Amino acid sequence: MLENPTEPTEVLRFEGRLSHHIIGSCNGLLCLLEGFARRKSRVMLWNPCTGLASPSLKIWGFNPVCGFGYDHVNDKYKLCKIHYHIQEQKLNRHTVHYKYTNTTRIYTFCPKPSWRTIQDLPGNSIMGHHRGVFVPGTGTLNWEYGATQSWTKFAVIPCHPRLSGDYLRPLCAWGNDVLVVVASSSKMVLYNLDDGSFEFPVIDSSILKPTFDMVVESSFHIYHEA
Repeated sequence: MLENPTEPTEVLRFEGRLSHHIIGSCNGLLCLLEGFARRKSRVMLWNPCTGLASPSLKIWGFNPVCGFGYDHVNDKYKLCKIHYHIQEQKLNRHTVHYKYTNTTRIYTFCPKPSWRTIQDLPGNSIMGHHRGVFVPGTGTLNWEYGATQSWTKFAVIPCHPRLSGDYLRPLCAWGNDVLVVVASSSKMVLYNLDDGSFEFPVIDSSILKPTFDMVVESSFHIYHEA
């Protein structure tokens, strides 16, 4: 897509019985969430290049505040997830108070999957996109969390006649190019930082055409073959 934006990019399809959402990617693996509307969900790892998938790992419910990454110390892939709890407290016979708490858990993908509770993340302070971004160089998961001084402005993308009034979500930077997705139409845009030019990559998404009993939500993630 980045090297030949005018050539149609084939979309790979995961052959599963249920709908899946992509939580994140790392080292050529995608972390897929299955049954996101259920109280008890499952996650698995999938390699789009080989088609191999790991055994599923049961997790408690779904929450958008999560992140997938690699623990290089223990050589394991892990999922960090915040669980929200609602506790009902009756102040009197006519008044009910609801208290919201959260628990942060780390799920580990291994032959004997496990999870453990860690010190709670400040989930209420996480803003914007709730999926944590894994940074391989530091081995950390990162969110926007309300502290503007923790980020540095990288680039400003000017307006374009085909993008007027649209919200752009950055996906990745590749050399002097920045790949973004248009929120309203789910189209891809490639912007060159050096000459200020725009390109619109072509995606062959014919296999993703919805049927009458299927609801499609457009979601894009960057995948890098390891």
